[in-house]
Amino acid sequence: METLRDYQVDDLAVAIANPRSFNFSEPGTGKTPTFCALSWYYWSKKQKKTIIVQPNHLRDKNRLEVLRFSGFQDHEVKVIERVDETLGPRKRKSVPEACQETGYINYIRDPEIKVFLVGFTFLKNYWEELVEYHPEIDLVIIDEGHEGYKTYNSKASVELYALMDRTEGFYYCTGTPIDGRLDSCFTAIHIVCPQYYGSYIGFQNQHAGFIDDYGKVLYWQNEEKVTEIFNRHGVIHTWVEVHGEEKRHIEVVDDLTMKPKMAEAYNEFDEMACVELDGMFLDGSNPGVATMRARQIINCPHIFDIKERTAKHEYLEGLAQEGMVVFGSMPEEVEANAELLREQGLKVGVMHGGVSHEKRVEIDRAYNAGELDAICATPAVAATGWNWQRTKVIVFTSLSYSDSNVEQAIKRGEREARDENLMIYFLEYANSVDQKVRKIVVKKEKLTETVMTDVKGLS
Repeated sequence: METLRDYQVDDLAVAIANPRSFNFSEPGTGKTPTFCALSWYYWSKKQKKTIIVQPNHLRDKNRLEVLRFSGFQDHEVKVIERVDETLGPRKRKSVPEACQETGYINYIRDPEIKVFLVGFTFLKNYWEELVEYHPEIDLVIIDEGHEGYKTYNSKASVELYALMDRTEGFYYCTGTPIDGRLDSCFTAIHIVCPQYYGSYIGFQNQHAGFIDDYGKVLYWQNEEKVTEIFNRHGVIHTWVEVHGEEKRHIEVVDDLTMKPKMAEAYNEFDEMACVELDGMFLDGSNPGVATMRARQIINCPHIFDIKERTAKHEYLEGLAQEGMVVFGSMPEEVEANAELLREQGLKVGVMHGGVSHEKRVEIDRAYNAGELDAICATPAVAATGWNWQRTKVIVFTSLSYSDSNVEQAIKRGEREARDENLMIYFLEYANSVDQKVRKIVVKKEKLTETVMTDVKGLS
């Protein structure tokens, strides 16, 4: 069993003393060893079992980490596979039957298992069966919680509330507790310390500055109360605290010029797209038709039969080198970026929603082994869980609307101290929706900074 660092031992002590708490340490600071050791404490001292919930692509990695930082044996820590939803409602078909019919290995009834690693969807649909077969379950650990529980009334959040009504321990981990909206943290707060608000309406009454006729919160207020709650009920460590000076160089290339055919197609949608992004779609959660079309034209012109070599691709071509990761918000854009880099002689792996989990794992392995020179990906699937410390250059050819995705994506190349700067480029067309999207991202970043700057946590 590997040893925790001193600050991780302190974090473990806080989690033991506070059965329901947060760990909001920044990406790359080592939250995982702490919660692995916590699961061992619950079994070795209390004879209680643990469910660890995370994005599916983290399950295998976290399983290995549990085995490293605990005294569990291999057969006691298992990944529980998802169940085919087409087999029928939960009440009519149990998990074991469904697993048997789909060919998935079924561990759910194995009494030897002490730690269950599941995805958000599995927990949402099948937690009742899991705790029925294993009443010893008394600790729920959430890893990268912002990916599964940022909407207070989602099915996933509602089922999590129900699970926690019968479970004592809860350890909520994420490096981005505020994900674009102040209420993205409500689910976690409501489970750890429900006394502050009582309900979501109570949260809105204290923090929603103005709600329009469509029920949309136009601005948030009293952020300092959330800061104080985080300070009272969790721990936090910054990347600089753990690793020292952060070595990165950011360059925003915002003066790229569209080629004639692209500009002609784009201008048809530009004015309405800017109105949408300035007005009712300010947070980017519901981009309008014009916005989507304008972004497709400038980032995926080939799907509109625009054959010009784009200014973004010309710039990207000049950056092409071994040890680079290129992020784009659209799968078609990612594929086009990968094709460009292959034309430059690079071996490239691609990650987006259309690429299987197994393939992503293989791409991760090949890149870290030096068998691939570059990765092209969407932040939605590649912003968390991957360790790409060998990366020298990160390029964003477009942004999603999520500020957390941007910072998490950058952190793929900052898993530990670096000897040289990580070069980061944001490519934008001048006077386009690119600037509007970046404005939305920056606005969200400022909200996060307002809450998190003074969060020091328990010690």
